[in-house]
Amino acid sequence: MGKRFLIIGNEGREHATAWKLGQSSEVEHVFVAYGNAAMLREPKVSRVDYDDYDELARFARQHKIDCTIVGGTRVCMKGIVDVFQKHGLVVLGPTQASAELEGSKRYSKLFMERHGIPTPAQRTFESIAEAKAHLSRCEYPVVLKSDARTSSDVSAVVLNLPLTHPYSSADKGWACAAKMLQEDADNLLLEQCLVGREISYTILMDGADWVSMCPVRDYKRVEDYDQGINTSGLGGYSPVPWFTPDLEHKVVERIVLPTLRGMREENLQYRGFLYFGVLIDAAGDPWLLEYNTRIGDPEAQTTIMLLDEDLADVALRAATGQLGGASLRWRPGCAMTATLAPQGYPMTAKTGAPFALPADEPDDVKYFGGLVVGDGDRYLTRDERAVTATAYAEDASICRQRLYEAVEQVESDVLFWRTDIGAELEIVAEEPAVVNRR
Repeated sequence: MGKRFLIIGNEGREHATAWKLGQSSEVEHVFVAYGNAAMLREPKVSRVDYDDYDELARFARQHKIDCTIVGGTRVCMKGIVDVFQKHGLVVLGPTQASAELEGSKRYSKLFMERHGIPTPAQRTFESIAEAKAHLSRCEYPVVLKSDARTSSDVSAVVLNLPLTHPYSSADKGWACAAKMLQEDADNLLLEQCLVGREISYTILMDGADWVSMCPVRDYKRVEDYDQGINTSGLGGYSPVPWFTPDLEHKVVERIVLPTLRGMREENLQYRGFLYFGVLIDAAGDPWLLEYNTRIGDPEAQTTIMLLDEDLADVALRAATGQLGGASLRWRPGCAMTATLAPQGYPMTAKTGAPFALPADEPDDVKYFGGLVVGDGDRYLTRDERAVTATAYAEDASICRQRLYEAVEQVESDVLFWRTDIGAELEIVAEEPAVVNRR
């Protein structure tokens, strides 16, 4: 009998994981808990629904699941990995204690400071009055963050002008800031705003050893050329030409290894993907902006398209502590992802709007569903990103052309997307422009 996997989550990263697992000749079936309607396009995938973690663990035992992969952060923060471990199941994901590295920005910043990891200076506030008073006199630009939100669409905003400035009403970040000030009065941080280029750096851990995934250039802002407010991510590409081996060495030595040492010292058990949101400043020095205790989205789609390995084997080795000596193979060439979201996203995304995906996918193009409902190839939007299109080619220009041809094949009157994904790769002999961090 072939291997059986259970994936917990309902976004694009989980769809990409299910698709890649299904390509393995060793995999018999992939169950997805929660899931989304578009995942059911995959031939080996079926959906299960359990609200109770113990019931879900019993399902895994009864159906002889070889490995459970947890995609989202919220369920880890509620202890789903701990429950599965209690049932003696093989599971890939952070424990409840480890998930705090993403679940609380305040906790993660203090962790970085304890272990000497370079990160922008920050200040926390206990009340909305205190935060507003400081905002009225602080130096701009500044980054306002919500401590407890795990979705990055409205959890961090760059404020370029003080509210008292005559042009501040044009600063779209203040709309997000007002929402955060209203809803998260006792969970606010102000952070130094650094300038530089960002890289999504992800590793896969087995509790002792680790391997790195392909670094990804992620697009966070809602508008082309990194304008507008922050989102959960609207695209990405890999490899990233400007992220040299020297820069990667600095990231590993100054950020990754101190993080792993700190986790061991604080007894944070971890088997799974750990994401480092890194900014490289003008001097070539890396700064850690955030942890995600999962692979990113759309980083997962981009990375998985390049992975030239049996993901089932890799995941099982990580979940059972057997990554020692492993190295991953990657397809030569380029992968790019564009995310399509409902109009109004991330603040007031249009829900219940219809859209359709092509029934047939061209070679080296894949559609991954986000938070959608529906059946067949026709779906309805929810209040988040709807679908990602990911393309592969050996040449970046061809990859970009292939990507946007795929995007245009999605039938919708309400979805929008950024049109500049990978545009900087076509600027010959020049590095991408420096942009403000999110």
